[in-house]
Amino acid sequence: MTDLERAPLEAELRELETCLETPFVPGELERWMDEVRSAWERLSPGFVDRFEREQPRICEQIAEDEPELLERVEELRVHNGQVLAWHRDLDRRLAWLGERAARVEPDEKRLDDELEGLVQDGLQFVIEARTQEVSLRTWLLEAYQRETGPVD
Repeated sequence: MTDLERAPLEAELRELETCLETPFVPGELERWMDEVRSAWERLSPGFVDRFEREQPRICEQIAEDEPELLERVEELRVHNGQVLAWHRDLDRRLAWLGERAARVEPDEKRLDDELEGLVQDGLQFVIEARTQEVSLRTWLLEAYQRETGPVD
């Protein structure tokens, strides 16, 4: 299966998105955090591999195949770095909130702002990761089509 044919991480991103969109019920914050953290832990190894190893390799392939796309490749590289930084930040925040979830029950309201920020930033992370994947596939296909010319 080629890089264009597969949708890496989509199932894991969808699972994380669903967990983040699920409202936390009073008294269930610790369970909600466990579910979000579990989804995150299923996503992270593949995400890190994809964004640290595979995507830079694909960017180099695009640049080699079609030098006219160097500006797009640079945009992909910058966005890739931003998404990786977002991942590291969310990982840190999830660990911090996970530790506190058990300690604040039943007064979970103390974490409302942090939890709302986590949900919003987590959902934006999912969007940005998907955007990067789609952009990468788009420019890889464009480089291939330019290299091979029109196909009948």
